[in-house]
Amino acid sequence: MSNKASILIVDDNVGICKTMSSVLKQKGYDVTTTDSGQSAIELSRERAFDVILMDIKMPVMSGVEASKKIKQNRPSAVVLFMTAFMPKDLAKDMVGEDACAVIQKPYDIDILIGRIQESIGGGGGIEAF
Repeated sequence: MSNKASILIVDDNVGICKTMSSVLKQKGYDVTTTDSGQSAIELSRERAFDVILMDIKMPVMSGVEASKKIKQNRPSAVVLFMTAFMPKDLAKDMVGEDACAVIQKPYDIDILIGRIQESIGGGGGIEAF
């Protein structure tokens, strides 16, 4: 990629952040990681990311809550939620947040990269993978 897309990975599991960051950097993306929703909010105030990969279940502040706060400052932020579980009313919360996708953990890296590329290209709607 000549013009690197910027990605923010938000997950309280540091191992997941390191692994995803390494893989995405090898694919040519500019990657920043953080382990909390509050930190993600602060980082997104400082910089607009092309895509935010947001874990849903985190201590203190959920990914959905963090996404809502990020969208207050950056309404066009593209958020792809990641989760190991799918609560029944999760889709309802995310539709209001303009989520592009809900990606199930453990994730398939090819599907993840495809969703990132579609999101950068301006995809829309909510899908679960």
